[in-house]
Amino acid sequence: MSEIVERYINERVEERVEERVKECVEERVKECVEECVKERVEKEKTISVQNLMNNMKWTLDQALDALGIKGKERTLITQQLQK
Repeated sequence: MSEIVERYINERVEERVEERVKECVEERVKECVEECVKERVEKEKTISVQNLMNNMKWTLDQALDALGIKGKERTLITQQLQK
């Protein structure tokens, strides 16, 4: 192969590698941001439940019901508050 052709091929390969790396980094950053947001929302809900229990003198169930928290989320918050 001529040097020009070889250089052209190497440049295209480098471009593809850079594009793929960029895609992977963007995907991972998106996953991390989504995970952080989810954790923050869960923490805020737990704080809201605690505030209702402390300020309104409600039981855990009353606070969870008032916020409409059900299912797995309810179990998770209950476990967090019992620690």
